[in-house]
Amino acid sequence: MLMFIDTEFSDFENPSLISIALVSVCGQHGFHADISDWNMRGSPASGFVKEHVLPHLNAPTDNVSTAYYIAHQLYDFITNIDEEVIIAADYYADWTLLCNLFMNVEEWMPKNLKKRYINIWSVMSNPAFEEIELNFYNQPNRVHHNALDDAECNRLGWLALDEIQKKEILSTI
Repeated sequence: MLMFIDTEFSDFENPSLISIALVSVCGQHGFHADISDWNMRGSPASGFVKEHVLPHLNAPTDNVSTAYYIAHQLYDFITNIDEEVIIAADYYADWTLLCNLFMNVEEWMPKNLKKRYINIWSVMSNPAFEEIELNFYNQPNRVHHNALDDAECNRLGWLALDEIQKKEILSTI
């Protein structure tokens, strides 16, 4: 199962995970959480994060807890999916932060999680993808730099691609 991930983090120098979301390609499986102790690790929030990310935390999730607890929740979420999970990310740090989060779990990564991710950055400039993104963020209550909205937008953009483009990207994993 292909799952789209997005994360929000403190800054680019020494990123600390603030929020994480995963949405399945079919839209039937999803996970979203905000990390309550993000500011205890890594760097303080950059000016951009203070302005564009922090004001949108806790919406629309009620799942706010420590990185340790969120790691275990996410581990259980992925483990309970009855097939291999492949992560699709638009930025390498999303994958890195996911792997780092799982360092809080004894077993480290779920056995059904593919140990490599696919990078969808190259297709985000596709006109069909761009149109989906523009329409998505023009809807009320949709916010750039909210992990759940960004993951959902990437999922919808992926669905707008033609099958040849999808096969080409999936072949890289």
